[in-house]
Amino acid sequence: MVREATEVRHPGSRGRRRVPSSARGLVHLTVDKAPVVGGGSEAEEAHEQDRHPHHGLPRGRLALRPAPSRGASHEGDRREGQEPSEADEEAKRPLPRAGLVSARTFIRQRAHKRKPSNLGRQIARGSSLVLTAAAVTLAAYLPVVAAQPVAARPHAAGLVGVLVEPSSLGSAAGMTSVYDFVLSAKKSVDITMYEFVDPTMVKDLGTDVRKGVKVRVILDTNLEHSRNAPTYKALKAEGVRVVWADTSYAATHQKTITVDDKESLIMSLNLDDEYYTTTRDFGVFDTYPKDVAAIVAVFNADYDHTPITPSDGTDLVWSPGSQPQMLAVINGARKTLSIENEEMDDPAITEAIVAAARRGVRVEVTMVADSSYDGAWSSIVAAGGHVHLYAYASSDLYIHAKVTIADAGLSRGRIYVGSINFSSASMNYNRELGIITSNAVVVKDVNRVVSSDFADCSAATDCSNYR
Repeated sequence: MVREATEVRHPGSRGRRRVPSSARGLVHLTVDKAPVVGGGSEAEEAHEQDRHPHHGLPRGRLALRPAPSRGASHEGDRREGQEPSEADEEAKRPLPRAGLVSARTFIRQRAHKRKPSNLGRQIARGSSLVLTAAAVTLAAYLPVVAAQPVAARPHAAGLVGVLVEPSSLGSAAGMTSVYDFVLSAKKSVDITMYEFVDPTMVKDLGTDVRKGVKVRVILDTNLEHSRNAPTYKALKAEGVRVVWADTSYAATHQKTITVDDKESLIMSLNLDDEYYTTTRDFGVFDTYPKDVAAIVAVFNADYDHTPITPSDGTDLVWSPGSQPQMLAVINGARKTLSIENEEMDDPAITEAIVAAARRGVRVEVTMVADSSYDGAWSSIVAAGGHVHLYAYASSDLYIHAKVTIADAGLSRGRIYVGSINFSSASMNYNRELGIITSNAVVVKDVNRVVSSDFADCSAATDCSNYR
């Protein structure tokens, strides 16, 4: 797959840009074989147990089950006498039955230089991989008609699933769970999207419209108008209510899907099927009522192009204005700090990462080679941090994720995941959305993948330690 140079689109998210030849050559000889992120022996043991036998990569959407004890919140441990939070209540709930709040993972054919065929998409929809705490079960392939009704989804409050793309280098898994999420709608679907080039999703939204579902879509126009224009037209033809985003933002870079005002999928990934198979991305399925209500309120305002001050709900972080919350996650790290991001050009963020390394935090950064960030990476490495870079090539994993994990494996573990890049535009001028949570299962499941991405850097993947 060739990522076109014309995709250099905005300072908040450079997207799949063509890297200069000097940057592509930024693949160094010394490979750091340090252990994956961990907070001492306790964390290292947990990480080792969490790794998938094949590269440690969980596949597709993972079922989240409450940890036995998870008292940490955004402000630290709950003080005596304080009312329990929604996260505390979630931790007390019994484990969901496998297959309800499940990690249905769907295998899509490789689309490295060509997009999957319609037949391949139908086959993908008819297969599922359910990850449970005990085993991995591959379901039989069953043909599914796109218009066939999808079983109702549970709506217990909490963070009920993690989407991982791709499941392994060269194969996509999980997107059919997103298609099924959309097709499960009974009343409404709201989508805010930066890039939307996915004919399968367009058809699914049309199916929803014909079922009587109210479907609304906001598409970025400031930087992605030409790329989104065909989808805009196609959505209109399907009866979808689609508008161009408010131009008061530098870009509408948010990537969110909300179904029936009950559940939201908050993602780093765009709905662009050209990149599903080779791009590292994450999403979190969120049913916290306060979160979903806040997302719906912002969607309504953005759809009508009216001002709003977003609520953070239970664990949301919004741009413009997210930099203080992003810095708080980094500054709160005491043992370990793991980062995947597409950009590293905000001085305050770089300084916070450097400070973490200097105070003895094990810092691991995984990104794609780009000489634009040489200064930031040099500062981090000089302070004692570790930076692993995947070469910018179609054969390598492209790190598009935006993840910061502090103290994984420890009770105070905390994670940010969402659409926000480490750039001034992304944090201060774009419309963006992410989650900052202490949910132990989200921390563990995402950290498992991020740690694997860092550790799997080798000559075979054209990835080495930055020096």
